[in-house]
Amino acid sequence: MKKIFRTLYDLMTDEMARGRHISVLFRFISLQIRFLFKTEYEFEWLEGLKIRAIRHWPGTTECYYYGKYDRSELTFLERYMDENMVLLDIGANIGSYSLYAVKKTGCKAIAVEPEPKTYAELKNNIDINLLNDYITAFNCAVGDVTGRVRFTNNLDMSNHIVEDQDESGENIIEVECRRLDDFITTGDVLKLDVEGVEALALCGAERLLSDNRLKVLIVEVIYNIEEIEAEIFKYGYKRCKYDYINNRLISSDEESFERKGDNFFYVKDIDSVKKRVGKKV
Repeated sequence: MKKIFRTLYDLMTDEMARGRHISVLFRFISLQIRFLFKTEYEFEWLEGLKIRAIRHWPGTTECYYYGKYDRSELTFLERYMDENMVLLDIGANIGSYSLYAVKKTGCKAIAVEPEPKTYAELKNNIDINLLNDYITAFNCAVGDVTGRVRFTNNLDMSNHIVEDQDESGENIIEVECRRLDDFITTGDVLKLDVEGVEALALCGAERLLSDNRLKVLIVEVIYNIEEIEAEIFKYGYKRCKYDYINNRLISSDEESFERKGDNFFYVKDIDSVKKRVGKKV
């Protein structure tokens, strides 16, 4: 019971619950009641997409509680992408970014997820939504080398590469690791959320980042922001934020701002990106 109240507190105080606390509370209670009778519940998320909420798996249940979460990022994708574009969803988890972008805009997506159980759920979501022709999934980690790496498998959305070679345990497995440049040729938006090894992933994507087609990066910057940005800025990207309410893409050259949330936008050729986003309102 204590764990349930803690989960509820975290949900209600999260930025994503702002302005919809009653809805989040109602959905939390209704899902807990469902979980008394079964461990999984398939529901309609957004745009008619189906996702399974699985007990004790926040990566699935938060989609149920919040509906459209990460609103700046998802709104940007729906305004920027179209059927001729490709989203690179690196650290896809269960695939919600890819699913939403594809369903909303008709774009293609490449979704990369290393943890086997999570990858299986990603594949299931692609299958049940009949999106196999639109989303290509890879079961691997990404980094600056090709080979095998040690990886946690019990931390849900926080699963990560284990860099301490002395660390051991039953919840650490080996997974394949690949450089992005070795299996992805191009894309229009790169969403990168790999729990602390973003800088290594970027080091393995020199050709990709040099491609002028790739104008937008959405990168989790909880850890090692200086190291991450040292890689990104080499290719002409500017740190930005996206005000989805007023549909404004703002670079750090125009206005200073503090990070809100876990992600930053990095944009190359910002005027063309602003123009494109502005057309879709």
